[in-house]
Amino acid sequence: MNSEILREIKKFLSWNFRFVKEGDDNYDPKPFDKFNALSCVLEFIQNALDALSNKAKCVLIKIYNTRVSYSDFKDNFLKEDFGVFLKNSSVPRIKKVFDKNQDFNCLILEDYNTTGIKGDPNIYKSILENGEENHIHQFNYEIGGKRKLKLANLGGSEGEGRQTFCQSSDLSMFFYYTIREDGTEHFMGMFYSGIFDYSGKTYKPYAHFGNIVESKENPGNFWTLPINDPKHIEKFKNLFKIKRKKEAGLTVIIPYIDHEVTIDQIQKEICTKYRVPLFRGDIKLQIGNATPIDKENLLNFYQDNFCETSTDKDLLKDYFIFLEQCINKKIDKSVKISINPSNPTYLDSSVLINPEIKSEYKKREILKFEVPFTVYKKKNNLEELTDEIEELQTKLIIFMQKYPDYVSEQFKYCDTIRGNMPITDTRKKTSNFFLTVIDETEAKLLVKTGEVANHSKIKRDHAKYKALYKENSQKPIISFINNAFYSLQELLIDSQEELDDSTTLDLCAILSDKDFDNSKNQIEKKSEDDDDDTEEEIFTTKTGLPKIPKKLKAYIASPVNDKLSNVGWQVTGVSYSKEQIEQNETKANEFIKQAKNFLKLNTKNLRNKEIQEINAQIISAKNRLKEYYDFKKRNYSFFPIKINIKAAYDDGSSDPFSSYCDEDFDFNDTKNFRFQLKGNVSILKNNENQIVLEASKSDFLFLFSGFGKNSEEKIIINHSYISQD
Repeated sequence: MNSEILREIKKFLSWNFRFVKEGDDNYDPKPFDKFNALSCVLEFIQNALDALSNKAKCVLIKIYNTRVSYSDFKDNFLKEDFGVFLKNSSVPRIKKVFDKNQDFNCLILEDYNTTGIKGDPNIYKSILENGEENHIHQFNYEIGGKRKLKLANLGGSEGEGRQTFCQSSDLSMFFYYTIREDGTEHFMGMFYSGIFDYSGKTYKPYAHFGNIVESKENPGNFWTLPINDPKHIEKFKNLFKIKRKKEAGLTVIIPYIDHEVTIDQIQKEICTKYRVPLFRGDIKLQIGNATPIDKENLLNFYQDNFCETSTDKDLLKDYFIFLEQCINKKIDKSVKISINPSNPTYLDSSVLINPEIKSEYKKREILKFEVPFTVYKKKNNLEELTDEIEELQTKLIIFMQKYPDYVSEQFKYCDTIRGNMPITDTRKKTSNFFLTVIDETEAKLLVKTGEVANHSKIKRDHAKYKALYKENSQKPIISFINNAFYSLQELLIDSQEELDDSTTLDLCAILSDKDFDNSKNQIEKKSEDDDDDTEEEIFTTKTGLPKIPKKLKAYIASPVNDKLSNVGWQVTGVSYSKEQIEQNETKANEFIKQAKNFLKLNTKNLRNKEIQEINAQIISAKNRLKEYYDFKKRNYSFFPIKINIKAAYDDGSSDPFSSYCDEDFDFNDTKNFRFQLKGNVSILKNNENQIVLEASKSDFLFLFSGFGKNSEEKIIINHSYISQD
């Protein structure tokens, strides 16, 4: 440490509440609006992964509770005028805690195999003279900065995550203790009070506990240094019962831990959200004195604690086998996918899927999709951004595997990983395993720029894009990433010619994912059975050719309004006789015969576009014949089938289903929702925004209502079915 910048300590071991001086900015980041109580655990793990030592491959996370003496805590940290400031804070709940005078619980978060918080706390600057990041200063004092944003391999970007440690404390306070690889130690406390007024002054939202020093550049301005006296640090370690000896790393102490932050909840939060980094061996987790959870025993622990059914347990095991093959790069062959910027969530099966891929998918082989794309990034000239755009080529990889035959439900066994950061809100309930791997530098930076503060989702129109990238250039690929699992599932379902009907209705829209963006604004009152024949009529009028018979359906879906004007939806089974199928086959064959003859006689008089149109119709007729052939092999029945129904309010986004929350509605609320069943159908599940039906024969009707006659929001319904045999 340079002796020239050593500070003269004005006050030892004290809280420093700083008031707003004339001309100062008065900014409150309001962390309680952005995070929940359990966010502290995820933030800690993210920082630990960022601080992994060059000598290690895996971060060890230790989490435990300690019981702390109120009197000892008060003597050390609540002395002098702290109580006055505490009671004037704008955070209501801490006033009640302060008055209890009882011993309390602390949550201790520790990381090992890390560097500790590097940098020089004596220098009140983000960058040291040698150009290196001054991480300990950034941790102590920077909030809302973008220091990490340009670093693709680091987790965060805003510098806001550490506020979660205050949020998880009923006293709105936390302490940290760090040992660096050179053996130096530091201890400091932070308290979030929000902006408040006291004794005619307005105080800043954060106070720091440590040694108070005076600014050399601005005499009369005081700030806080971490404590580095080994004797004082040892006393604080004993008070909080810290287990760390002399190993490098970071310990975070959260006193008066929020009642929601229990050991069970912590285990679930980490094991479910960080399941891929745990399985890859990036993280090893020890909760209390229990056996550490790592890649060797994660499966058993996950099955025992977070799987509700035997099917879920079996499927998780298969998912981990899938992950192992993907992670260990055992899949060489890949399919390239190009994104259509005007409709990025729809993938054209006629272009991307060939018979070989169909066959591999049906055999449950792992498919690897390579998604190349262009990043339009503003150039950096001498560390300054310009308006000049550079086009950079990058890619992401998506792995996919069909669920085993024993699974008839949909689960969220799919993950998106940017480096080692899981983006959990991209998980969708599907019938396939998925893993999106974003590992290339420019792809990681683009995705990272759009992540929200807690990294749970990627906003395609995040404000930070405007500063760093060509305006709106990111939207297609971010839209695709957010919907990739649905898009790819639809691609393979469509290639197998399963049900793909869509329409939109005044209050109840019945949509397939691929048609959502294109269809949601075309409002018409009709059922899915009322096919729009306009284009076909124009075609037959021009050519004189007969119509192609319609696609077979297992059921017809349509909206309903009951006598109370409650918005609802129904499905009715459909059956086809042997005679109907034979008639359709005759019509399809007759069309092919006449169409080929028409082309032969009129080729010279037709334009290329008309020839292509007729050939496309011939292909459609041949597809119908194959459909009829398969239907006959099934003994003229689609049944038994399982129907998956999902609903959401149309919030104007490209994927309203990911925006659903249980406050919107819950199909389990039978006070509001009414279900009517007739014939051979039963409900397997009605929970949150999902209904699962099982129909054994075509003679059935299912109807639900209950969205309310006064509902002004359009309801979007997605449905699909799977034959059970």
